[in-house]
Amino acid sequence: MVARTTPQARYNLLHNRLTIRKTDGAVERRLLAADEIGPVLAETFGLSVQPDWTPLFERAVAAGG
Repeated sequence: MVARTTPQARYNLLHNRLTIRKTDGAVERRLLAADEIGPVLAETFGLSVQPDWTPLFERAVAAGG
């Protein structure tokens, strides 16, 4: 699980399930494909994603359904 809070929203990623809770109460949920997880980790959570993490993303999709 990865989580981040900003002044605009709270972001949670569990397996391949991305949840965005905005300060106005709106909630957005998305199921990510394996090739979407890396960019979300980099852009939303500010992590330095490594190429050898790809198998982990594939397992996260399998676990998240």
